[in-house]
Amino acid sequence: MFQMLENQFWEKQEQDKENVSDGDVALNLTKEEEEILKDSQEGLVVEMNAGTGKEITKGGKLAKLVECLTGHKLPDLEFNSTFLMTHHSFTTSRELLELIIRRYDITPPYGLSQKSFDVFLNKKILPIRIRCCIALKDWISEYFDEDWADDELLVLRFREFVEKRVASDFQKWSQPLLNLLNEKLQGNASPKKPQAVPAVLSPELPLTPKHITNPTQLTSFLKSNPSSFLEIEPLEMARQVTLVEFEYYRAVRPNECLDQIWGERRMTEKLEAGLIKVFRKGDVSSPHISKMINHTNNLTTWVASCVVNNENIKDRVNMMRYFAQFAVACIDCNNFNGATAVVAGLTMSPVTRLHKTWELFREKHAKLAEQYDQIREVVSPKGQYSNYRKALKALQPPVLPFLGGSYHLLHCNLQN
Repeated sequence: MFQMLENQFWEKQEQDKENVSDGDVALNLTKEEEEILKDSQEGLVVEMNAGTGKEITKGGKLAKLVECLTGHKLPDLEFNSTFLMTHHSFTTSRELLELIIRRYDITPPYGLSQKSFDVFLNKKILPIRIRCCIALKDWISEYFDEDWADDELLVLRFREFVEKRVASDFQKWSQPLLNLLNEKLQGNASPKKPQAVPAVLSPELPLTPKHITNPTQLTSFLKSNPSSFLEIEPLEMARQVTLVEFEYYRAVRPNECLDQIWGERRMTEKLEAGLIKVFRKGDVSSPHISKMINHTNNLTTWVASCVVNNENIKDRVNMMRYFAQFAVACIDCNNFNGATAVVAGLTMSPVTRLHKTWELFREKHAKLAEQYDQIREVVSPKGQYSNYRKALKALQPPVLPFLGGSYHLLHCNLQN
């Protein structure tokens, strides 16, 4: 319904200027009329994209950013999406809604002629009001759980605005907006298309030990001895870890990444709005990222403990060989997170101090040691993960990135 309304609106905006029916506002505008339709860029930080020749809004005063979100010209979809996702870094949801409502109530300048008034009404006020409706629709559709689900006052203010103001101007827009909100509140919104499982994870027969015939046997076998996992092929171990990490990674929402940077501000906003009763410094709502981080830390600790818990040097070398093969297999699966966790385990100080063990490992498995060193250089944090970023860019998706590296780069970009 919304898509049809949007298409109709923009098609009407782009109609041939010469094809004007009797009674319509003439599209051959005077210089004065063109001037009153222009949006001032004062208060905005705008850059020119050298590749496309289009202007890109990089920042500005809040009211001017809301004008960009709801402008009367064709929208910048990337800006709109970024603005709605990151608005908590510089305002609150309630303030943003009030600014959109204020933008909806735009009035023409004083002293216009009748013709200029009609031009301003049809070419600026009406498009802006429809763009306000579109912005609200996008906001509820994409960020309902983050911004709307727990804020009753925000929902009530939205209902009041739509029922009293939008309904009187655009009946065909008001009802779909209310229906969308009700569907979200009732949990009956149309489900999103399920994400496809990457081709690199296509089902294959697991490489289990020959004496294992079912999952129950495998569970009992792995519990029987702390080193029994060595009988599982490193490639199969990498596949299984990649499957687990893929489920963690696909569950992460964009706002969780932002909450790692602006989370305390967001929690303070909730506290002031009465949405939470207590806020302790450090409380950040990012459950899926936390699961991913905990998993990665556990994997790293497990790798290190498996090596150092062996008193015999040959057993330690065998462990190093297995985990080096495991890291190589993770890279073959395009799993940088798993590879980084393994390398982190092998570079923990209790492991790196095993100088004789490392010498024997490099002597007996020279080629594998060289492969491991290459992987260690790729996932190194040197130069803000420059080698990792180059490797990631060169690969064809699907890829499971190292979440810590992505978070580090996001933190640097946002702080700058």
